[in-house]
Amino acid sequence: SATGTALADAGVRTRTPGCEGIGLFVGQTRVSPESVKAFEKSVQMRGLAHLSASAFTRIVCNYATGVCCRLFGLKGPTATLSTGVDSGLTALILAADHLAWRDDVNHLLAAAVDEPDASDDYENGAASILLKAGEASAPMNLTGWALATNCELATERALAQASLNREEVVPMAVLGPPTVAGLWAVIAAIDALKAGEQGPFLIRNRSEGSVGAAVILETGSKTCDLN
Repeated sequence: SATGTALADAGVRTRTPGCEGIGLFVGQTRVSPESVKAFEKSVQMRGLAHLSASAFTRIVCNYATGVCCRLFGLKGPTATLSTGVDSGLTALILAADHLAWRDDVNHLLAAAVDEPDASDDYENGAASILLKAGEASAPMNLTGWALATNCELATERALAQASLNREEVVPMAVLGPPTVAGLWAVIAAIDALKAGEQGPFLIRNRSEGSVGAAVILETGSKTCDLN
């Protein structure tokens, strides 16, 4: 649903020859808990020799990514990754990196999904952002992004790439389910820029996962724009 909304909002037609240049990078911390339950139930009821094939395929980590690509006819590069906290932000940074050096891709979707189990205290969450390869006249752009061994180092690298210092950026609060929170913050920054707020906005990990991540979003500049 989030990916379909992002494509529709940008006016991108799906299941067309142009979709060969559109890819999808997804961040998630685990497979669907509901799918795991369905698989375990299948084993209990039918045994390993006769378990449900469909239940088994749904516990593969890139199942949701593959379904999404088939649904919209996306044939560009795809990846499913998990880096702990804010995996969606990591997916966005890797998508931006790919657009920066690949000439066979014109759009990349960065998405995240977080389906809680019974022990979690948050609700379902999903997000998807469509990146388009650089247009200097775009209304808003990613001008800095970085992954590093910790959040502070990632922030310094993102600032250096954008030729900014800490006093020139506005931190955007990162709230929401762990995997999706970073992308929700980027979407909030996009909305703020559309509303006329100045920025530039800095979005980074709210706490340490297995990797530090930081991005900088600002109006009408260089590199990689967002729809």
